[in-house]
Amino acid sequence: AHPQELERAIRQPWTLYVFVSTGMPHQSLVDLARDAARAHAAMVFRGFPGGAFDLQGEQRLVAQLNQECCRAQRTAPTGTGGSERLTSESVVPAWSIDPVLYHRFDVTVVPTFVIAATGGADEQSFSKVSGDMALASALKYFAQRSAIPSIRQQAVSLYQLAYGGRQ
Repeated sequence: AHPQELERAIRQPWTLYVFVSTGMPHQSLVDLARDAARAHAAMVFRGFPGGAFDLQGEQRLVAQLNQECCRAQRTAPTGTGGSERLTSESVVPAWSIDPVLYHRFDVTVVPTFVIAATGGADEQSFSKVSGDMALASALKYFAQRSAIPSIRQQAVSLYQLAYGGRQ
C-alpha cells in the first residue's frame, strides 16, 4: 500500500465492510468489489472455500476479481506537444479473511454491509444491512435509516466519495 493510503486507513474513524462469500455469483462479487474500491470499503470473507486452507487459491480468486472489477484505462499526457498515451490504473478494494469480524457483527448472510466506528462493536458504534443490493443502495439505507446520527452522516460522505452524488 502507498504511505498515503496507509495513513488514511489509520486515521479513518469509520470502517465500511462488505461481507461476501465465494458461493455468491461471480458477477455479484465483481460488482461489489468495484463499488468497494470506490468507497474505500473492505471486502471480507469468513474463510476459505470448502473449509480447506488454500491461501494460493484465495489469492488467485482475489487477483481475478481485482482484474475484472477495477482495471481502469485512462489517458495521460506524454509531455511532448499535447499528445496522450493510454495507461492502466488500478484502485482495488482491501480484502480480508476474518471469521472474527463475522462473529463481531453477527453476520449470518451475504452480502452484508456494515459501517463501524474503528474498533467498535457495541450497538452504538455500527449499523448493518443485509440483502442482495449494491453498495450504493446500502449506503443510501444507512443515510436514511440508521438510528445513529454519526453513521447517517458518514454514509452520506461515503456515498458522495464513491458516486459523486449520482443517483
